[in-house]
Amino acid sequence: HQPAPELTRPGPAVRSGRNGPRPVPARGGDCNLIWTLTLNAVLDHVYSVPEAASDAAMAERSEHLAAGKGINVSRALSALGRRSVAVVLCSADTADAYRTELGSLGVVPRLVIGLPQTRRHVTILRPGTPLHIRERGLAAQPGTPVRLEIALEDIASGDDVAFCGSAAPGLPPDILPRMVRTLTARGARVWVDMSGEP
Repeated sequence: HQPAPELTRPGPAVRSGRNGPRPVPARGGDCNLIWTLTLNAVLDHVYSVPEAASDAAMAERSEHLAAGKGINVSRALSALGRRSVAVVLCSADTADAYRTELGSLGVVPRLVIGLPQTRRHVTILRPGTPLHIRERGLAAQPGTPVRLEIALEDIASGDDVAFCGSAAPGLPPDILPRMVRTLTARGARVWVDMSGEP
């Protein structure tokens, strides 16, 4: 895939929100967009080792991915030839990694900087059962719910919106039902595949 450009609708190249200018995604002929939301981004580190070791092992292969459940949905849509907008809650130091990853997939990125640090997951691929080490992540910073609302301002009637994965600690318990109500009131179709609190 070619990197996704900073697309715009007919009219101004950017619109000014309370956080300043941001790209506005282009709409196709039917004017409907698919949006995916990742409310607790993760950096996946995957290591393949040849055998179980008691204290140390040399990795035969490693992968380091800017990931999240919503991003996985956007990745699958891209493989099917469908464009999407990925709204990703992450930390400032990982924004470039997410922008690069999404751009390589042809996905329009809309990053919400609201975490002090993006959590890490480590997977050890070894003979037998893989070992997964997961972080819950740090609490979202103050003001993050407002920044998320701003990121969703362009969702319109007929758009499809998928909330995926888990929500970052520290977000209000009612943030998901509140966003769902707001988006359905606009006429968007909302899909929720999330776990945990809120």
